[in-house]
Amino acid sequence: MKKMLFKIILVFTGFFSVWNTANACSCPGSNDICQYLSLYPQSIFFRVSVDTLDNSNQSVSFPDYGVTIIDQYNGNQAISQAYWLTSKDMGSCARPLPPGAQVGDTFLITLLFTNEDTGSLWTCSFIQPIRNDSVYNLNQPGYPITGIQDTINACLERNLSTKAPDLASTIQVYPNPARNLLNIDNRSGATIQSLQLLDISGRKVLFLDGKNGSSVPLEKLNKGFYFLQIKTDKGILNRKIQIER
Repeated sequence: MKKMLFKIILVFTGFFSVWNTANACSCPGSNDICQYLSLYPQSIFFRVSVDTLDNSNQSVSFPDYGVTIIDQYNGNQAISQAYWLTSKDMGSCARPLPPGAQVGDTFLITLLFTNEDTGSLWTCSFIQPIRNDSVYNLNQPGYPITGIQDTINACLERNLSTKAPDLASTIQVYPNPARNLLNIDNRSGATIQSLQLLDISGRKVLFLDGKNGSSVPLEKLNKGFYFLQIKTDKGILNRKIQIER
């Protein structure tokens, strides 16, 4: 009996010791991460814990969450340790959290935008809960948070055959600052599927389908700073632009 138990322990230990990029991407639930990374290959994933709830915003049915960043994966730390998952303007990180999220809960998230001035995280594009040190998704088994980096590496490796072009250097946006028209010079080989402008609060103010992928009309927009999101079949490019009047 002791020998059998010892063998079981060895097998269990060996499972975690051989976790590698060859099999991590086939782990249950990890396909969501692979699909996400096919669009956002440079994404940084953050493990955050909820420390504070703020229900003072009466215009929404969910609170703001004060969080601390515990770990980050796939890249360098890009933001401060303490932030709010805000519900401001409904373009938020707070809204996609599972109902009933409480202090002490932890989540795996990625971000499109942060607001350093207000200490808010908004426009979260990927959120999954972490329970008992495992990442969960709806109706799928959990998999260990300790394997997340290997999972990300495996997903990126699996996506190499369809690796996204360097959109940042092959798609030019000009002029910036702009007045009435913003031009898009796309030499990436990727197909532009949509263009949208977000104001600094994360609210969508303009949306164009890919048929109008060469320019963005600005006549009806107020002066100020905006975020341009260019969605292509090879990934998404974000640019901060300024409109002058």
